[in-house]
Amino acid sequence: MSSIKPYTTSKGKAWRVQYYDPAQGKRQKRGFATKWQAENWAAENTVDLTTGQWRDPAGANITVETLSKTWRKGRQHLKPSTLDREASRLRSTVLPMWGKRKIGTLRKSEIQAWVSASTLSGSSIRHAHNLLAQILDVAVDDNYLKSNPARGVKLPPKGKPVKVYLTPTQLERLAHHAGDKAVVVWVLGTVGLRWGELVGLKVEDVDEMHSRLRINRSVIYINGKPEETLPKTHERRTVSVSLPVMRMIHEQVAGRLPSAWLFPTPVEGH
Repeated sequence: MSSIKPYTTSKGKAWRVQYYDPAQGKRQKRGFATKWQAENWAAENTVDLTTGQWRDPAGANITVETLSKTWRKGRQHLKPSTLDREASRLRSTVLPMWGKRKIGTLRKSEIQAWVSASTLSGSSIRHAHNLLAQILDVAVDDNYLKSNPARGVKLPPKGKPVKVYLTPTQLERLAHHAGDKAVVVWVLGTVGLRWGELVGLKVEDVDEMHSRLRINRSVIYINGKPEETLPKTHERRTVSVSLPVMRMIHEQVAGRLPSAWLFPTPVEGH
């Protein structure tokens, strides 16, 4: 239910609508120049209130940048590397274009134009669009918007990355020129580890008897500092190592503590 009442301002008479918001209790909407305008607003919004579809007009005035902070708070369960990557993409691709815009002013046509005119690769603009769409999903979930203007936008194809593999001869040459880091080249080239998994190996992860490596962790760099995390997809696993490469690894573990990093780097021992 709502009621319409006049009130006096410095410019004369105005009208306000007093109504009940299921989420926040009694509220009022002021500033109508005529009773007719107030009645129209009340008629439209009373229907939405009774059907549970009413949205607070103030919600549409939230900026994309402000809403992105709410969105990020709901993603703290993700790996630090994922959060860092999302934050970087948000700063570089989404916020420069949309950060200061009020969410209620966004239109699907202009988001489509942004995607279509982008000079980013197909994969990069898809990532950027996905971030914007997820942020605006929060607005729909919180009843600030009726629908998400970023959904349904036509996106460019992802494109298939060109994968280049070293031949055995090329791998041998690379290892030869790597000097005392040759074992790193051989492990990466023959075992199939990600870089973070390689630098996350410890002496205790080496199973010389069965010629295997246990992949229990990965090391990622957040703001230049190494942090331990689980391997990608949280999958701990064991991988086989050829005997020639295991003999090289043996030289890495000889006389070292089980907790020592197998391949230490200059950054804090990693």
